[in-house]
Amino acid sequence: MAALSFLFNFAGPASRFAAVCVALTALIAHVCLRVLEEIAPMEARYAYPALALVVAVLLTVSARRLYDAGKSRAWALFTLIPVWGLAAGFIIALLPQRRGLIWANNGGRAAGFVLIAFVLVLGVLRVWWVPFVVVSESMKPALLVGDSVIAKAGERVARGDIVLLHRGADSAQDIKRVIAVAGDTVALRGGQVWLNGAALVQLPQGDFVEVMGVQGPLGARPRCENGLVGNGAICRKSRLREVLPNGRSYFTLNIETGGVGDEMAELTVPKGALFVLGDNRDASMDSRFDVGLGGLGLVRAEAVLGVAKRVVLSSDARFIIAPWTLRLGRFWSALD
Repeated sequence: MAALSFLFNFAGPASRFAAVCVALTALIAHVCLRVLEEIAPMEARYAYPALALVVAVLLTVSARRLYDAGKSRAWALFTLIPVWGLAAGFIIALLPQRRGLIWANNGGRAAGFVLIAFVLVLGVLRVWWVPFVVVSESMKPALLVGDSVIAKAGERVARGDIVLLHRGADSAQDIKRVIAVAGDTVALRGGQVWLNGAALVQLPQGDFVEVMGVQGPLGARPRCENGLVGNGAICRKSRLREVLPNGRSYFTLNIETGGVGDEMAELTVPKGALFVLGDNRDASMDSRFDVGLGGLGLVRAEAVLGVAKRVVLSSDARFIIAPWTLRLGRFWSALD
């Protein structure tokens, strides 16, 4: 009962252990049904409680992941497609073998087992790869609103990495870039980052340009350096390339000069902590701001879920399944 209560617990983040339990539960249920079908074909038709258990566990863990990431209802439907596939696979496998039933032929049964295997593969992959949907503009231009990214769990974090992390004590997730690690000193002066006593190089790279309008599942609108602009108008932000001492570089954006986050007194990052910033510096609540003010403060290393590697899917609208909203050029693109 304790194991089941853990799997059905909606509080807290979905864990890799829970994902493994889901995959193992599905595998055990599938093997049991296959054995039962061979030794007692009629009784196999009454094995639906096992199917219900598997589907319920998958629904629960999927819901937990959706709850963690703050996804919309449309994303819930999209994410639960593998669950429907698993249910369909079991139903196809349990149908009686009659020639008159098109679903009872070998092709239908094979399709059912393929669907089951597909769900198991997804469960195993979830152990090492963490999905996330970007809902804010804090990481522009590296990540746009509506990008779906995958983060590799268990990797050692370095300066310049984009990391997926938990926000404070709640179960919400966020994504930022690591600027300083334990032992580093960091400060901001006039919007420029000072790391270990030296200012990071910032090279002007023209403007980042986008069209003003509703973006992503939350319906947010971007902030612009060229002021308040109407729908369909051009929104501009100054773009700079920031270079870290280890040679890694990435684009940052500036919306205003003298903003509340442009100045920060020097601090030393303690052991077991990270200092993170959003690339869109004037539109990010990050380590510059205390948790009580809506920021992240210094991030605990154990709060990092993984290092973001690629954009796997991207849409510029609120309903990502609509094909006309997809940004095809961002599919499977690597992150700096």
